[in-house]
Amino acid sequence: MDKKKVLAVLALTLATSSFFPSLSNAASTGNDKVDWLIKNNQVAGRDGGNLALKDKITRAEFTKMVVDFQGLKAEADKRAGSNTVYKDVSSSHWASGVINIATEKGFVKGDTNGKFYPDDYITYNEVLTVLSRLNSKFSEGSTRGHWADQFVKFAKSHGYLKDVSLTDNDLFNNAIREKVFKINYN
Repeated sequence: MDKKKVLAVLALTLATSSFFPSLSNAASTGNDKVDWLIKNNQVAGRDGGNLALKDKITRAEFTKMVVDFQGLKAEADKRAGSNTVYKDVSSSHWASGVINIATEKGFVKGDTNGKFYPDDYITYNEVLTVLSRLNSKFSEGSTRGHWADQFVKFAKSHGYLKDVSLTDNDLFNNAIREKVFKINYN
């Protein structure tokens, strides 16, 4: 290829990358926190990499994320395929290993009927509960009012919700992946 053609291709590339920034950085989501998590292999997509940022996140997906953040992926991988303490999580469930480790470490708990509901969506209250339990400064105590109040108060006072738009009513809703990623980043 001659010099003029190389310069023309280079000029075209520079021109289009300034008009179409997504072409110059295909991994960019437009959210600095999420982009950092992607760059540092802290979040994974569904079905071949689809981040599904506007979709709800399941309890199993969130548990996997937390286990990975805690550096326990290898330990969870060793436990994959083993029985869990939960009636509704079989040894063949894709997240059995991460659910086992997270339960043993005390990050997550099932309900009083011995169920975890791995494929149900997780609420923001539940997300903040798990993340609060991970913080060594948090001390779980008895509560007055709603069971999640102590976790939400702790999360708010420790910046977990910085730049995340949620009302008090939203805390009871199923969590959206992009917001959960941002909360985890915080």
